[in-house]
Amino acid sequence: MLEQQVILEENERQSSSDSSIEIISVEPTAPFIFSPVNEEWQKIQCERLNLTFQVKSYPEQSTEAPGLPRDSPPTRTQKIKGDGNCAYRSFSFVLTGSENSYQEVREQLVKFMSSHRDKVLWESGTNIDSYLNNTRRDGVWATEIELLAFSEMTNVAVHVYSNKVWMGYRVHSAANTVNNIYIDHVNGNHYNVVLQV
Repeated sequence: MLEQQVILEENERQSSSDSSIEIISVEPTAPFIFSPVNEEWQKIQCERLNLTFQVKSYPEQSTEAPGLPRDSPPTRTQKIKGDGNCAYRSFSFVLTGSENSYQEVREQLVKFMSSHRDKVLWESGTNIDSYLNNTRRDGVWATEIELLAFSEMTNVAVHVYSNKVWMGYRVHSAANTVNNIYIDHVNGNHYNVVLQV
């Protein structure tokens, strides 16, 4: 359902304007590559976003794994607190090595979405100011809109394991990047960071 909704929104946008959004193919037969961001990327993003770098988010054991089937489940995750902020806590963990900067990450993402309205994949008929005001609130869940906005803001592809398949979200500016983050969408209502596949 998550995949269908994002592709539908993307198709609607493509029919009305040139899109800078790319939904990565989710064909079950396409190979999947696990290649997470590195410490250098973290430090650059932390400096850009005025966040404090804590520690490398992906341990040395999180090695690149090329050519995996698209349905390969996560084998190791970083458990994230479930308080309605889990997507932002996951983003914070990937950026800083700690989930504790989630409020700052949320605020940076809302600022980015507000100042780059033309680059955000809004749902049809959305009152953008109202949406952004709601998104600022602690405990408000992130949606595919925020996943794609995070991709644009940090030049990273966001890979989500949901319904036993990997789906990818990225913008064209991240299309040729080696920067990838991996998130496990648990029970359709929670995100954990994937450390290994």
